[in-house]
Amino acid sequence: MSEQNLTSPTLDFESADHQASPETGSIPSSAQSTTAKNPTSKPLDVDALMERIKLEVAQHQRSNRRFLGGNRINTTPLGVALSRMEMLLNTAETRAYQRTKWPDKLDRFPINLSDRIKNTMLKMFNIIFKDQQEVNFSVIASLRESISLNRQLLSQLESLQLQMRSEMEIVLTALDELEQPQDLGDRPVVPIQAVADRQAKKERSQQLNEFYMALEDRFRGERSDIYDRLSVYLPLIDSGSLAIDLGCGRGEWLSLLRDNHIQAIGIDASPRMVKTCENLKFKVLQTDILAYMGTLANDSVGTVTGFHIMEHLPFDTLIQVFSETLRVLRPGGVAIFETPNPENVLVGSCNFYIDPTHRNPLPSNMVQFLAMEVGFVNTKIQYLHPNPGQIANDDLTEGPGKQVIDRFNHFFYGAQDYAIIGYKQK
Repeated sequence: MSEQNLTSPTLDFESADHQASPETGSIPSSAQSTTAKNPTSKPLDVDALMERIKLEVAQHQRSNRRFLGGNRINTTPLGVALSRMEMLLNTAETRAYQRTKWPDKLDRFPINLSDRIKNTMLKMFNIIFKDQQEVNFSVIASLRESISLNRQLLSQLESLQLQMRSEMEIVLTALDELEQPQDLGDRPVVPIQAVADRQAKKERSQQLNEFYMALEDRFRGERSDIYDRLSVYLPLIDSGSLAIDLGCGRGEWLSLLRDNHIQAIGIDASPRMVKTCENLKFKVLQTDILAYMGTLANDSVGTVTGFHIMEHLPFDTLIQVFSETLRVLRPGGVAIFETPNPENVLVGSCNFYIDPTHRNPLPSNMVQFLAMEVGFVNTKIQYLHPNPGQIANDDLTEGPGKQVIDRFNHFFYGAQDYAIIGYKQK
C-alpha cells in the first residue's frame, strides 16, 4: 500500500473538519456548513481505520498461504497403485511361461498317465497356446513400460510441485515486504540502502558464479576427459529405471547417461550450471538437494549419484543426503558418490584446496563406514585416477628400496579420487 493511500484520508479530514483558522481559532465556514447539515456526524477514527487496513492485509496473507499449501497433489496413492500393478504383473508373468512340468493337481485323477503321455500332452499344450503366450508376454512388457513411464511422470510432477512451491514462496515473501506498514515520519517507503544492499549481494553472487565456472573449466578438465572417466560406472547402472544426479554441474554424467538411453534428472543449486545443462537439452532443476529428495516417493529411483559434492557439504547434511538416498532407492538400487582422495598426500594437502568452496577432505574408510551405518549393503571403495608420474621400480628386486618406492608412489602418485558404491537391500 502506497504512502498516498495511507495518508489521504487523514489529510482530507484535517483540511475539511479540524483545521482551525490561524487568526481566529474558529472552524472554517465549509466545516461549519457540514456540521450544520449533519449535526450527528462523528469525527473519523484514524486508528480504527488503520487497524481495519492491517486486518485486511493479514487476511490476504493467510489466503495466499492457504493457496500455497493446499494445491499440492498427493502422489502417494498413485505410487501404491503402481506398486500393486507391478505385483499383479509379476504373478501374471510367472503363469505365462511355458509349462515344463506336469501339474501335480492333475495326478489326483483315478487314471494314472505315463510320463511319456504327460510329456506329449505338455508339448501339445505349449504348441497350441504358443501364440497366446507370446501375446501375454507382449502385453506384460507393454504394461511394465507403462508403469515405468508413469513413475517417471510422478517424479517429474513432484519436481514441478517443489519448484512451484519455491517460486510461490519468493512471490509471497516479496508481497510481505510490500505490505509491511511503513513509518512515514522516519524513513521513505522504499529504503534505498536496502535496495542497494540487495543489488550488491546479487552482483557478488554473479561474480562468484563466473569465478566458479572459470575454475571448473581450468582445473576440472575437458568435458571429453570427464566423460571418459565417468564411463567406468556405466556397468553399475540399471538402464530401465530413473537416475538422479545430485550436483550435476556441467552435465558430463547426464550426457553419458543420455547417450546410453538412460532416463536422468540433474539437480544443482548454481543458476549458471543449470543454464549450461539446459542449453544442452538436459532435464535439470535448480533447487536444494534435500528439498528435492524430500519430494520423491520411497523406492522410486534406480540410481543416485553425486560426483564431487560430498566435500562441499557439512557433515550432518551429508548424513541426511545418504539417508534420503537410501529411502528413495528401489531395492537393489545403487548409490555412487565420488570425492577427492586425501590418502594421496598431494591431494589432501594442496590440490583439494584449489576449490575454495571445499570444506574438508573425507577419508575413504570413514565415508564407507557412514554408508554402512545408514543402511547400505555391499559397500565398496573404488580408487580412481592415479597420477601417471609414478617412479618406475620394475627392475628392482624385493627389498627395502622397492618397498620405499612403492609406498612413495602410493602416497604421492596414487589414486587422486575414490568412489563409495553401495546398494539398497533387496
